[in-house]
Amino acid sequence: MELVDRSGELELLKDAFAGCGEGRGQLVLVSGRFASGKTELLHAFGDFVVDSGALLLSATGARAEGALQRGVLGQLFHSDTLPPAVIARAASLILPAADPGRFGGPAMRPSDARVAQELCTIVSTLAKDRPVVMVVDDVQYADDASLQALLYLIRRMRTIPVLMVLSECAQPWSSRPWFHAELAGCPHRELTLKPLSAAGVADLVELKLGAGKEKLAEGIHAVSGGVPLLVKALIDDQAHGEGEPYVGAAFGRAVLACLHRSEPSFLEVARGMAILGEQATPALVGRLIEMDGGSVEQHLDSMARSGQFSPAELKRPAVHAALLDSLSPAERITMHRDAAELLYWNGASPITVARHVLGSDDAGAPWAIRILREAADQSLVDDDVDTAIRCLSLALRASEDERERILITAALARAEWRVNPLAASRRLAPLHDAMADGTLTGRDLVTFIRYLLWQGKLDDATAQLGTVMESLTEADAQIAAELGLAYQFVYGTAPGSMPQETTNNPWTRARVTLTSMMQHSGGEELVNNALHVLASCALGDSTLEMLATALSVLIGADRVEEAASSCDRLLADAERRNAPMWQAVLSSMRAHIALRQGDPLHADELAAAAMELMSPQNWGVLIGYPLSTLMLANTAMGRHDKAAALAQQIVPEAMFSTIFGPRYLNARGHHYLATGRLLAAFSDFEECGELVGALGLDVPVISMWRGDLAEVQVLLGRPWTAKELVTAQLEWAGGVTGRVKGVSLRVLAATSDPKERPRLLYAALDHLQACGDRLELARCLVDLAQAHHELGELELARSAALRASQEARSCHAAPLLDRLSRWSVDVAETPTAAPEEADDAVGSVLSAAELRVAALATLGHTNREIGRRLYITPSTVEQHLTKVYRKLNVGGRKDLPAGLSLHVASSAPTG
Repeated sequence: MELVDRSGELELLKDAFAGCGEGRGQLVLVSGRFASGKTELLHAFGDFVVDSGALLLSATGARAEGALQRGVLGQLFHSDTLPPAVIARAASLILPAADPGRFGGPAMRPSDARVAQELCTIVSTLAKDRPVVMVVDDVQYADDASLQALLYLIRRMRTIPVLMVLSECAQPWSSRPWFHAELAGCPHRELTLKPLSAAGVADLVELKLGAGKEKLAEGIHAVSGGVPLLVKALIDDQAHGEGEPYVGAAFGRAVLACLHRSEPSFLEVARGMAILGEQATPALVGRLIEMDGGSVEQHLDSMARSGQFSPAELKRPAVHAALLDSLSPAERITMHRDAAELLYWNGASPITVARHVLGSDDAGAPWAIRILREAADQSLVDDDVDTAIRCLSLALRASEDERERILITAALARAEWRVNPLAASRRLAPLHDAMADGTLTGRDLVTFIRYLLWQGKLDDATAQLGTVMESLTEADAQIAAELGLAYQFVYGTAPGSMPQETTNNPWTRARVTLTSMMQHSGGEELVNNALHVLASCALGDSTLEMLATALSVLIGADRVEEAASSCDRLLADAERRNAPMWQAVLSSMRAHIALRQGDPLHADELAAAAMELMSPQNWGVLIGYPLSTLMLANTAMGRHDKAAALAQQIVPEAMFSTIFGPRYLNARGHHYLATGRLLAAFSDFEECGELVGALGLDVPVISMWRGDLAEVQVLLGRPWTAKELVTAQLEWAGGVTGRVKGVSLRVLAATSDPKERPRLLYAALDHLQACGDRLELARCLVDLAQAHHELGELELARSAALRASQEARSCHAAPLLDRLSRWSVDVAETPTAAPEEADDAVGSVLSAAELRVAALATLGHTNREIGRRLYITPSTVEQHLTKVYRKLNVGGRKDLPAGLSLHVASSAPTG
């Protein structure tokens, strides 16, 4: 490392060297905490000594060589700068008697005294030619024999030109008190290295990362405490060198290196802290590592005083990870097992104890399985599904009680359902008998039946549902509601065993209210109830189907903007809580909503994302939901090859008995219709009608199969049959929504006399604009433009085509643009403004009444026709037009902007 912020310390050593050059022996003791830069300072000083022509002898103490007697002496007298004869002579003295083991104390053995005397003579002889500098780094690890020899020399070098520099790490206690006592009695200088200053750290950051990193340098100084090794590690961790410092793996390794170089007990304490984590106290750490609690506190105080290893520092993720990684697998397992036992008897929470049980992979303790199950329940509440699954998997492996194993299996399936429904469904087999004998109750019952429903096992689900419903009481209203909504979500209607009467229980009321969507078209009360459910119910395993049904109510009632905002909120919640299954279902719903808003591109993206979240096997019968949206979206955009590939994807046969079957057939039928396969489309739409009838779902808000079939009949040259079908759809007894009316009127126009078509299409536009489906609006506008064109009303055709082109482009509806281009080249080539721009351009100057009048005037309607449509007199129409001409600064009707026709739907003819 580059030497920074150490100029004063280096000068002190140089000054001691100067005294040595004058013939006076010098002793300097350099101390500092671990990784304080002592070695770098000694290296820099050594370079200076060599450049000055003096003789440098150096050695480094190592803990691993502490028992190798005379090891440091061997290093000192094996320098390349020594004459070969001197090296040989020193080796002959040092090596023969290098006895192993520490003997301690200031008293020297006779053999060591003779060696020290001879080596002192060698040094004195060498110093006659030039100054001798002896440097020993990390002297605290030097062997006893070498220390005694160094003391021997120190006592005799007062008049010899020898400088001895000893460095050691400052510690709260000394393992060689006799050595320090001897040194204290010898003249010497002391040099204590302090942490790098803020300016020193800034210099080093600039040197390594470049200028302009002042804020980063401040952060690095604060985190590192100015410890050079830690400063360097933090610099290495910085990927970008901006803002707050990133504390990464390099920093963790540096802290670990510091601990390894300190006394072993420090590392032991730090590892105990890492294992216990947030529960670490001196007392608990002491019990874990079998050390007195007071000693642990002493170690922690010492580390904290050093400014480097406070408890907070040891809890940094990078440091924590490095400490755990330093343990062997066997050591880690043992410590986790001991920690689990310790924390359990100390009253720690189940989730805290369970983490250590998992770490040990051993649930053999009598209390372990119970703790794992309790921890799994809490983990699911905290949305930590992975931990819940790990806890239950280990508990299941450890349990030998059959009833307990069934309950653990059910809980495990419930946890897996949130992330991997297929894995959950594979646990069904052992749960069948448990259903019959009453082992499964409450939430497990709902979970088990939900699995059966999603996998299309209708007979099993119905049988189990009937058994369960017979055993439920009023107190089980929530369970009954969950079961009913889970069934309805897949099959569209409530099961026959489900009571339909309402009670004062909010769960029952919610179920019955939402179920009525299948018999009604979305009245205001039903919509308000759905909004209430969405506002009051939090997303969870027990509420997913209820929330999804409430969203379906809004979609069916043409409240797509509210459905979109509610679904976005729920989807964000599912993403935050990392629940792939919830995300997949809600993404599918959001794709459906996007398609209903007339945005097939966004619908395609959302449905594709939903499909990626779960495999087709995980979707079960629900695969029809995202798959149908993908087919419809790609068909609308003219991506027929992709739609064809989607239609070839294998789906479960059981899907066609669910609510997703008709939706899938509808989507595939529209693909066939768009690609000219009329008979195939006819078959799919007809089968769709049969399925919704069999399911009790023959409701236009669920499936407009009659209108779809009517479109095919028109193309097959059977307009009278088509009119009967679409009229029946319009006259449905339960009432129809604006979108159903709009789409039906558009199809009805195709079956009617050409002169009647514009009137019907204008009426359709009213409904389609109000319901927010821009794709259907674009289709209707294309039909309107064509209807005017066929009647020779070219200006009206052009105005309608202009708006149709804008809407189709916004919907990425290439097939509609292609239809327009076949007979309206001028429209296709005319640059268009976005509808929003047109709104802004005129909306700011015209009143609502003036805008309605101007829109119809742009399309060529007379004052009388406009008055009849808007229920005002012709003179009032003229007054509005006069104001419009003045505000827009135009001469008359022929000068009105064509973009005003964009507002025609809000002023469509009433009949």
